Order: sequence, then structure tokens, then C-alpha cells
Amino acid sequence: MSEAPRHHEDGDGAALIWVRYLARGRVASIRPMQSRDAETLQAYVRGLTRECRRNRFLGALNELSPQELARLTDGRRPGRKTLMVEIHAQGRRQMIGEAPYAIAVDTVTCEFAISVTDLWQRRGIGTLMLSILEAEAAKRGVRHLVADAFADNEAVKAFAEKNGFAIGFNRDDARLVQLRKRIDRQQIAPDAPSGRRLIQRVLHS
Repeated sequence: MSEAPRHHEDGDGAALIWVRYLARGRVASIRPMQSRDAETLQAYVRGLTRECRRNRFLGALNELSPQELARLTDGRRPGRKTLMVEIHAQGRRQMIGEAPYAIAVDTVTCEFAISVTDLWQRRGIGTLMLSILEAEAAKRGVRHLVADAFADNEAVKAFAEKNGFAIGFNRDDARLVQLRKRIDRQQIAPDAPSGRRLIQRVLHS
């Protein structure tokens, strides 16, 4: 049996969402990245498989440039954050997923991406991050979530369709498809930002 999820504030005021694995003594936390997380993010990216990196960054790379690291970990930008997921066990932390998002100036759309380390895929982590991201976007009046993916990435397309996204052509790159979902604020559950039900499902997997 797990503890109920709680919202905490860390020393820099970043909201944390966490729940304890009583059976294994593990804690899963989700919070916005900050500049201090740059090395953790770089190690995470280097540890992904080549295919996972290609799908996440829409191209071949082994690690992030200093400029990209700074962009993804700059938690001061309004409407532009990167969620990170960490597993805590026996005094150690391991990053297992991330989800950057950027809300357009007109707040109509929010672009995002999601990646999860191979070992933790298909355990609800991506769905959990998406539910938090969608709730945050809805609170800011965003109408659509949008993302790009390779047209041959069947796993991501299946994930998108399962979560209510329409799949369309990308006008700028024939290799890509655009994933698009209209946000219905009335259908966002009151506890959606905490991802309560989803977190508990992940815990028992």
C-alpha cells in the first residue's frame, strides 16, 4: 500500500509531486528542472538508446550542446519548463524521464516532448507526465497540445492516439507527423495535476 501523493516545495520553490513505494522503499518525484540539473540531464540523455535519442530529439545525437542544456534547465522562463521524473531508492536518485513544454505567447498552443528511459517505458510514466502537463496547460488557458514525431514511430503514435491526440501531416517535414489534442478544461479532473491515480498505478507495476 502506498502513501497518498503530496505536493511539496523544495528550497527553490519548485513544486514536487511524490509518492512512496512502501514495499521497496522507493520514491518517485516529478518537478520542473533547474540549472543545477544540467549534469543529471546530460547523463540521462547519454544513457538513452540511440533509437530513443533519435525519436526524442528528431535526429541523431550523443549528448546535448551547452546551449540546449541551458535552455532545457532554465526554470525561470514563464510558460517554458521541463518536467523531470526521478526514482529515489536507498539514498540514491535516478532520472527516468523528462517532458519539456513551451506555451505560445498567445497561449493558444503548447508544444511538448516526452521521453522515458527504456527500462521504465510502458509503465505509465509518460502518461503521468502528460496528465500533469495537460493540467498545467489548461490552467493557463491553452487550447491545444502539439508535438512532432517521426512518421515511422509507431509506438509514439499509438501512445498519442490512446491519449486522445489526432495525427496529421507536418507541413514542414515529410518525415514527421504532428500530434495534436484539443484541451477540454471541463474534462480535466480536479486532482489531475497530482496525477494521483496514475502515480498509484505506476507504483504497483
